[in-house]
Amino acid sequence: MFNRATAANQTRISAMTDGETLYFRVIALDENPAGAVVAPQSAGERFPNGDRVELVLAEPSGAHTYFAVGPNGNRYDARQWRVAWDSGWEAASTVGKDAWTALFAIPLAALDLGEERLLTARFGRVYRLRGDEREESTLTGASLYNRHDSFWTHLLVGGKE
Repeated sequence: MFNRATAANQTRISAMTDGETLYFRVIALDENPAGAVVAPQSAGERFPNGDRVELVLAEPSGAHTYFAVGPNGNRYDARQWRVAWDSGWEAASTVGKDAWTALFAIPLAALDLGEERLLTARFGRVYRLRGDEREESTLTGASLYNRHDSFWTHLLVGGKE
């Protein structure tokens, strides 16, 4: 059942660009980050079942790109749900005493920014409690997959000077 409430584990998100790459830092606060529920570590791309942070970018063309990373570094990207797409992005994660942190570096050349250089974004976090029980949280409190315009955050992506 959908329940809008304050997330038990807060998440902080920062974004910036250098004109060539879009960077995100996500700090996932957790009382026991070492106990995060994760899929086995994978050298290649693997959907990070279990605890993870997710990012969906909607481009002016209407295409959606999806990125996810877990606390153990498992990561995944797709465009229009085509997993064969490779954006050339990089991601890393570290686990600390009271949080785990994920860093995303997405090449702007992999995205269709249009002349407006505007993206809309959805950020989400999945926190696995035990078994199939989990908490999903977003900035707006709505599902990450709700495509209604009012639940998206607008990002103006600057170009090179």
